Amino acid sequence: LALARTDAAASHYDQAIAIHTRLNPGGGRGEALDQLALCRNNRGAILRAQGKLEAALKDFEAAIRSLSQPGQGEAVSLTDRSAVTERTHLALDVAIGYSGKSFEVLARDRLAHPSVPGNRPVILAMLLRNRAQVRLAQAGPAAALEDYQSSLEILGKLVEQEGQLDLAPQYAQSLTLPAWLYATHP
Repeated sequence: LALARTDAAASHYDQAIAIHTRLNPGGGRGEALDQLALCRNNRGAILRAQGKLEAALKDFEAAIRSLSQPGQGEAVSLTDRSAVTERTHLALDVAIGYSGKSFEVLARDRLAHPSVPGNRPVILAMLLRNRAQVRLAQAGPAAALEDYQSSLEILGKLVEQEGQLDLAPQYAQSLTLPAWLYATHP
């Protein structure tokens, strides 16, 4: 982290959030909402690395709230080819996590179209895990465990029920975080 340019990274995320907010004053829907949440998550990870826990928590909570709103997760199945039109393109979502010693980058490609499901559950799982890390630092293990468990439920469903096996390493690694808390904090 000594070589990381976290101030420059945070500044770029500030600008991206301002642009997304200006273009989507109500927070947006679909892809616009997901991109704003990703920017808040990533800026939150940078702020956490800088030791700015309150600011990081504010970003994580705003993004979690926006992605958790009723009616924000509706989309059709990828098997419904009638929903995929010529406006569909490939997009890359990049979510950043910070474990206290290093950054973790989770990049996933997806079809970008208003009616094709995106990576919202993956983004929400990363947000919950990031918020758990801040809560752990601020208030201790009990405050963090609920977010860790919620993140695990999302990732478990994606891997075990929906067959998104590319997330299996992320899921397995996420299991170690609450396991460590249970083992080290009676």
